[in-house]
Amino acid sequence: MIEKIRENINPASIKGVIGRKWYFIISLAIGGINGLLMNTLAPSISDGIFEAVKNNDTTNVYSIFNSGLIPDGQMYAFLFLALAGAFFGFANNTKRIKDITAKNTKSIILSGLVLIATFSLYFFNLNSFMYMLVYTLNMLIALILIFKEGKCIKPKTAQIKTTARSEMIETRKSVSFWRRIFAHFIDSLIVLNVVLLLLLVVGAPLWYKAGTYGIAVSLILYALYYGIMNSRVANGQTIGKKVLGIKVVDSEGDFLPLNKSLIRSIIYTICGSFSMCLCYAASTILPDYIIFQADFIYTCSIFIMLTLALYGTFLFNTKTRQTFHDFASGSYVVLKSNYNRLYNPHSNPLPAFSASILSLIICIIIASMLTGGVTKLPVKPAFTKQISNDLHIEALNTSFDKSKSELTITVRTQKINNQALAENVYRYITENYSGAELFKTTNIVLQNSYLVGAIGEVKQHTYSIK
Repeated sequence: MIEKIRENINPASIKGVIGRKWYFIISLAIGGINGLLMNTLAPSISDGIFEAVKNNDTTNVYSIFNSGLIPDGQMYAFLFLALAGAFFGFANNTKRIKDITAKNTKSIILSGLVLIATFSLYFFNLNSFMYMLVYTLNMLIALILIFKEGKCIKPKTAQIKTTARSEMIETRKSVSFWRRIFAHFIDSLIVLNVVLLLLLVVGAPLWYKAGTYGIAVSLILYALYYGIMNSRVANGQTIGKKVLGIKVVDSEGDFLPLNKSLIRSIIYTICGSFSMCLCYAASTILPDYIIFQADFIYTCSIFIMLTLALYGTFLFNTKTRQTFHDFASGSYVVLKSNYNRLYNPHSNPLPAFSASILSLIICIIIASMLTGGVTKLPVKPAFTKQISNDLHIEALNTSFDKSKSELTITVRTQKINNQALAENVYRYITENYSGAELFKTTNIVLQNSYLVGAIGEVKQHTYSIK
């Protein structure tokens, strides 16, 4: 009976219905415990997945599991943990969907479809478009299950009562922390990344030629999207904010004019997105003789510091939840039902100052470690630059595995099936590198890589010469 269904009642029982709060907590517990046990009991598979993602290999979890290189004990542990995670996840999703639909059969079917979508990730290449698309859809489903209200929930009392326009309320009572976080998640990871993925697929040759300028495309898209949608043009709501019932206003409760909203958006884009784009470019299309320069490392560190400070300020500023872009435009994020002026006494600069100092210290330490580690490279970045200049190609990096006496050289090119190019690079190495006799194996990796912001595609073909 529908009348018996209530959120957060008896969540541990078999017949109980799990509401939003418990669904979120149990999902975190299942994912966290399962991930920890995976890393502990099946480290070879976890390392294989990490290396595949890091090196942009065209492989999937199933091929790593079935490679024959994983010890039997770890294979059985991985299989058991995967099935256990699937079982508990299925039970958790079924209870939550039952709370939403009030129907047993429908909840089981829908939960089964979610389970199939999750398991399908094991068979998609880790760096492919389909993997990213299915993963994004899974995240969207999880957000819906977290925020969707059940069938029989008593109407909630409005958090903010509409009062006379001249009356003011405390800012902190109008700001919703978790709603704002998940609205950002919907906008950036789901909405904007899907658009970037479509652009990436449609214009692959163009993005290859664009190189690092692909970063600018995403930054402009981000700035325009947030600038227009958070202004009075769209009633202060992006798609994520609309889903979660929040909006952007000024202290009077009015929507921001377009010019102020664009300033707010530009500051947010520079502080919140540029560092991720630079880091992704460093792992895909930028050569090591650029990314290992001190100037580049410290430039990245500055933008990473801004990102950490941006989110750190938001986290610690519990009074108004304002951060850099809010301060610049005088904006606040409030519930959709709020139409009051906001009471905001003198803003406290301590959260912003503390977050900035803390993030600066973290970034200086990381940058110092990176710049100090460059001298320890067995093959210096300058050698990669020399190959690029002499052969008129775009060499990205060289690495040497001392335990295997194996040299790997990565070259960026649109045509990855080019044996003549690989042989030309190998011939150059043997003739110009004094330590060439140390190499038992030389891998020439031809890589077709391109990006749009922090979304990219990498295709590789490796030629091994012994």
